Amino acid sequence: MSDEDVNIWKTFCQDLERQNRLKQMEIGALLEITKAINNNLSIDDLFKIFEFTLLSIGVSKAIVYYRWEHWAQLFSFGIDNPKSYQINVEEDLLRFTKVTFLKALEYEHLSGFDAVIPVFHKEHPLSFVLLEKNDEIDGEPLKEKLKFAQTITNIIIVAIENKRLFKRQLQQQNLQKEMELASQVQSMLIPKTLPSNEQLEMSAIYKPHYNIGGDYYDYLEINEDEFVFVIADISGKGVAAALLMSNFQAVMRALIRVTPDLKDLVFKLNHQVEQITKGDKFITAFIGHYNMKTRDLEYVNAGHNPPILYSSTEGVELLHDGCIVLGAFEELPFINQGRVIVEPGSFLMAYTDGLTDLQNDEGEFFELPRVQQFIQENHQLEIAAFHEKLHETIDEFRGGTSYVDDITVLSMHLR
Repeated sequence: MSDEDVNIWKTFCQDLERQNRLKQMEIGALLEITKAINNNLSIDDLFKIFEFTLLSIGVSKAIVYYRWEHWAQLFSFGIDNPKSYQINVEEDLLRFTKVTFLKALEYEHLSGFDAVIPVFHKEHPLSFVLLEKNDEIDGEPLKEKLKFAQTITNIIIVAIENKRLFKRQLQQQNLQKEMELASQVQSMLIPKTLPSNEQLEMSAIYKPHYNIGGDYYDYLEINEDEFVFVIADISGKGVAAALLMSNFQAVMRALIRVTPDLKDLVFKLNHQVEQITKGDKFITAFIGHYNMKTRDLEYVNAGHNPPILYSSTEGVELLHDGCIVLGAFEELPFINQGRVIVEPGSFLMAYTDGLTDLQNDEGEFFELPRVQQFIQENHQLEIAAFHEKLHETIDEFRGGTSYVDDITVLSMHLR
């Protein structure tokens, strides 16, 4: 064998040995990453393995851009000040859909890097990795090593994306549990039973939009002849509205026993709500005090939809008198107290604006005239049947549209 043949054979063996070492390194790196993922290591630990792997194939610096809530630099190495790279992902990187060498392209913002590796899930970009090689490594070997770099990058980014999705799923599950607990607690605040006797028949519909809501109704017996009833609507939805509602109920129940005067009661309620919310939220409320013996109904309407009182002789009467909403101002500019002598056989329905805000497929609202007409046509029904028919009517009216707000209805026969 000639010297030339020997040299060729030595070169071949060296190349083979180098490729073998590279493959062993790649297999070792893949095993290490797989083990890290299976052991559920943190994102920081995954990136440490990623950095070590890229360094081992000749990458001197890298920046990883990842879309969490928005595009941001998630990781970098080999760079003193990563923020100095004024790279806008949407303008500078979204154009790349495959591994691309940058040196032959004129991208000023990307001039410090040799290649970009995009990571996509279907058609949606998850990440972009910018790499720069060591000076002693020429273009061809880097091209070969980029195949492995791309493989590692995809594994790492997909693992991080799975962590993000799993974390979001856990958060949603925890939130769902909290919402269910809040719903259970809130249901305890709603009266379990309402009176049904020779003098009074009362019932309610309560449909929170998100399982928990900001609507509130209550019945409080003062003595065998008198009771107070309340319906209220807290601005906003969800947990915040539900918390304010529960606080309002607690304050209401604490005050009603020691504050028989409705004006004074409303004044104190407004003060408490304003102190809690600092004017950021408000409450509409209707508070009625009824004496079944004298048939005297006193009330204050604090910016709420006026309840509808129906009698065979007077027809429909709206209970407007009162004041502005509670909690919007430190002091209420005025408080008017309404008073009605209720005729025997009258029917009263109070409701929140979730009822009249209900829309159908044509964009029409279930407005007050529809509610009045429904009461006139169905007031003689027992309360349970009245509410069942009301349910059917609004479901038929809304068609394919969904409920947009909490709906509460408090109805009563005043015999």
